[in-house]
Amino acid sequence: MRTQLIVFFSILLALSCSRLGENTRAGTSPEPTANANIQTSAVEETGADAINPNEKAPERPSPTVPDFHIRHVNPDRDGWQVLVPKRKEPGNVKESYVPDGRGGKIRKVVRSYSSDGDVVFKLPENRTGLPQLDDLFQVGTVMEIGAEDSVYAYTLFIRGFGADEDPGSDYEHSRSHSIALQIVDREGNGRFIRHYGGEIKVPDWVLREKD
Repeated sequence: MRTQLIVFFSILLALSCSRLGENTRAGTSPEPTANANIQTSAVEETGADAINPNEKAPERPSPTVPDFHIRHVNPDRDGWQVLVPKRKEPGNVKESYVPDGRGGKIRKVVRSYSSDGDVVFKLPENRTGLPQLDDLFQVGTVMEIGAEDSVYAYTLFIRGFGADEDPGSDYEHSRSHSIALQIVDREGNGRFIRHYGGEIKVPDWVLREKD
């Protein structure tokens, strides 16, 4: 009887060893523990290196933020002088004498300069029909037109901002070209309105100041 029991337990032990060897060869691993799951979650949330959890993974670079300021303006409401940038002194000055319309002449002064900063403008809506003024735009060269000590007109050279990003588009091609936008103060109150073609004549209020 004792011999039979010994033989029986020997068979059971052999079967157990055989199953253990098969599991080892098959590469089976024990189920992940709760602590292992917590560690994995921590790596995903913190961005730590999976090999060395104590080292934080390098951060991705943030998108480049354009370094410019957008001025939202409404020339129809406030006057087109809101587009005139501050002058860089001294500018390029040209003087000439033009007829004053009363048989005399008056000294005309044209001062050309560039904007003193990279300012980007945006209208509330495009009512001009000009692609350059649709969406964002910038003022480049400025021609300040005056007589004696008064400034009565400007010629602003305007182009679309960021228009070179899509050179294959006819719309962006138009925006990338500068246009001359002329504005004039007809009443002498500091409010400039658009001038649509033709020569800008010296306004009457300038002639009155001359008298």
